Amino acid sequence: MLAGWRVGRPETTIRAGDTMAGTGDALGAEDLRELSSNAEAVVANLDRVVDGLQADARLATQTVVRPHPLLVLVRSGQVSVIVAPACVLERGRALLEPYVQALAQREAVLVLCGRPRDSRFDLAADSEIAAVLPEEPTEDELVTGVRRALELLHLRRTSTLPPAGAMPYLGVQASPTDSMRQADLKTVLSRVAQLEVLHKVGIALSAEQNRGRLVEMILLEAKRICNADGGTLYIRTDEDELKFAIMRTDSLGIALGGSTGGEISLPPLPLYDPVTGAPNLKNVATAAAMLKQSVNIPDAYHAEGLDFSGMKVFDQRNNYRSKSFLTIPMVNSDNYVIGVLQLLNATDPDTGDVVAFGPDQQSIVEALASQAAIALSNRLLLDGQKELLDSFIRLMASAIDAKSPYTGGHCERVPILTEMIARSLCDAREGPFRDFQLDDDEWYELHIAAWLHDCGKVTTPVHVMDKATKLETIFDRMEIVRARFETLEREAEIRVARALREPGADADALRRQHEAEVAGLRDDLEFLETANVGGEFMSPDKQARVRQIAARPYRQGGEERPLLAPDEVANLCISRGTLTEEERVIINMHIVHTIRMLEALPFPRNLKRVPEYASGHHEKMDGTGYPRGVYGVDMSVPARIMAIADVFEALTAQDRPYKPGKKLSEAMRIMGFMKKDNHLDPEIFDHFVRSGLYRKYGEKFLPPALLDEVDEQALLGIQPTPIQLPDGAMRAERQQTLLPPYRSR
Repeated sequence: MLAGWRVGRPETTIRAGDTMAGTGDALGAEDLRELSSNAEAVVANLDRVVDGLQADARLATQTVVRPHPLLVLVRSGQVSVIVAPACVLERGRALLEPYVQALAQREAVLVLCGRPRDSRFDLAADSEIAAVLPEEPTEDELVTGVRRALELLHLRRTSTLPPAGAMPYLGVQASPTDSMRQADLKTVLSRVAQLEVLHKVGIALSAEQNRGRLVEMILLEAKRICNADGGTLYIRTDEDELKFAIMRTDSLGIALGGSTGGEISLPPLPLYDPVTGAPNLKNVATAAAMLKQSVNIPDAYHAEGLDFSGMKVFDQRNNYRSKSFLTIPMVNSDNYVIGVLQLLNATDPDTGDVVAFGPDQQSIVEALASQAAIALSNRLLLDGQKELLDSFIRLMASAIDAKSPYTGGHCERVPILTEMIARSLCDAREGPFRDFQLDDDEWYELHIAAWLHDCGKVTTPVHVMDKATKLETIFDRMEIVRARFETLEREAEIRVARALREPGADADALRRQHEAEVAGLRDDLEFLETANVGGEFMSPDKQARVRQIAARPYRQGGEERPLLAPDEVANLCISRGTLTEEERVIINMHIVHTIRMLEALPFPRNLKRVPEYASGHHEKMDGTGYPRGVYGVDMSVPARIMAIADVFEALTAQDRPYKPGKKLSEAMRIMGFMKKDNHLDPEIFDHFVRSGLYRKYGEKFLPPALLDEVDEQALLGIQPTPIQLPDGAMRAERQQTLLPPYRSR
């Protein structure tokens, strides 16, 4: 691939893969490797550059040619942009010799992929090099860089300046020029530098995702372009006010807003008069916003029609002299003003004197403000969509908690505890989690997963979710059982009354028999009422007694029936709790519905793991959890964190009507057993203990009476039971499928 290429003149039309005719030496593969140690990769990257430039519709009117494996030319009329890797300037400047004249005559300019390490690079940075892109630029970065370079070339060619003449970085010297020409050259080179900054800032603005850093970048780059001493960036609020987002005044050491963390206490500026509703044209920032026009004031003390009284008070207090102002509205693509950029006191770089903002500076900053408005508008839109999504998620979580008093504030507290644990693990400097970190996207991913971890409960029937007793459905059927026992008592009373009317009846014996029968009925009812609560373990002998009571006949509607129906017997014989196996599966199905609901959502790439994080809080380290039965080694750290948060919140919750919240010691003792049985991640649980997070959470959500002492050393000393892991194929299958009870539902 690298052999057979020659260096020639740029006038020759070349296509990638051709050899170049004309003057120059042949360069073989070894010659190219001398230019770059990874020549193959560099050439492959240039192949991608050519493909990207040729395919992009934005360059459809330009010609893209490949005169050499390390050079790409983009031609537009009489001018050319030369795209080359940095190694060409470092070790292969001979490749550029055919283009020196075009570079000197403003007919060509360089766009570099990567920054040269040569110390003389700065000599050329403002002349023959129009842009420095990343070593492997994206298609947008590449096309933007080339288009900006073409704009720069056309600007140079339409200028009345003579050619620059000297390309010192390429070893070409210019002929002597007079002072006027040098001054004009300095102006053009300064303009080129400003365009270069504008290009770099444009790329950086499109990449920045943090709104605070974005507004800071906008202001600081605008200040740098104009060499301004100070500046302010205002953001328009929903109340039609300009809120101070960031302020800088270098000579006074003022730096507020942005990454400084300093709060700006100044009140926002109203865009409309609060009394009359008329546009506020008194303040320069609001006037620029309302008129959608830039305002360039050489000296604020001599400006007419604007109120600078606040500025004058500031100057007097700080022994400062505000003079030149450049105020530019930031208008987005919808022609809506989203903010205002204001610069203060342009400074002459040679003398240090405060001067007016020049027309060139104003046009550059206006271009920057236009780019910034689009970038900031996009960021505000994305932040607004994110806020809307967060609000909707919280709405769903609160609806689930409100659906049943038996879950209380579970959906709200689990995210809090989950993020507490995750942040503590990120802060760990030793132990198994010393390298654990979450970036901004991963934090947001965990945040959403924690809030949606029980979203499937919207499908769970209320009578199952809220089943406080064994016979409860829509209502507690124990009331019906009591009515049947009342019927049996009445039947017994009727029988004894009839018997007492018989001649020779033994009244005392009949009454004793009746009392014994009623006492037996009431004892059986009390037993069933106790069994119905589900607070005690139902041993086999107790289950046998339920069946014995159930077989007793009673009459209803003229028919004789068993006292308890088969379904009632099955429910009352539940050994633990109040749920049958069928109902337990229905309850557990909430996590299956959570998975299905979340997997049906088109999460973007940075949120793809939300379903995995949210669906793992009922899995166990030994593979006995549900709904997939995955093993702890196959679960992500965030999913294992959520399992601990879910259990601890459930044990300590104070708003469950069916049970009181447990003391810290009780909750942690139960979780210690779960650690031993490999139901919870032992390493995360140990960190939970050592860090004292259980107590920090308890101090926030538990009453003081439950904040008792916990034997941390005993908990840390618990050794989990060894796990026998199955083969990888079985574990992989479990990660993809549901356990049998949950598959057909």
